Amino acid sequence: MNPRTVSLERALDETRTGDIWLFRGHSGPDRAIQSMTNSPVNHVG
Repeated sequence: MNPRTVSLERALDETRTGDIWLFRGHSGPDRAIQSMTNSPVNHVG
């Protein structure tokens, strides 16, 4: 596994707080989130 990725199970465990995490990467969906939110933060909650 790429050191920059996490398993789905770990991601679910990490986000069970009810907070919203925005993953900022270089993929199309990540770039769309960056453009639509215009927000420099990675964690909202």
